[in-house]
Amino acid sequence: MREIKFRGKTLVRWVTGNLSILPKDIYNGIKAGTYISNKGDMPFAYAVRPETVGQWTGLVDINGQDIFEGDIVQGVYRFGNPFPLPVVFKDGAFGVEETCLNGVKRFQAFTSFFNVQWEVIGNIYDKEEFS
Repeated sequence: MREIKFRGKTLVRWVTGNLSILPKDIYNGIKAGTYISNKGDMPFAYAVRPETVGQWTGLVDINGQDIFEGDIVQGVYRFGNPFPLPVVFKDGAFGVEETCLNGVKRFQAFTSFFNVQWEVIGNIYDKEEFS
């Protein structure tokens, strides 16, 4: 079975784990919101900003870092210059999306790339210059 995990940002740091979305307050004062659980022995979850939540693609980059939806990656090709692209989930697949000169967005699934290694260079939330 494949591992499914999510990443989200609290007010100060990134956390990964299982995703829980509570539509309303529940008992013991737990407030409605978006939470990502930790991997410790005790049950605990961090409140995260919902707009920063992204699922793990199941891939790791050339440095062994997990690639999540919302990351900025660049392809490491044998020939050609790499350029930064955001990781998105579209049409049932994870891939990258580039904006063409005419403003049209073009999606390519990771499965359509051959002999390309990816490197995470940031994410769309912390790297404003890539937005």
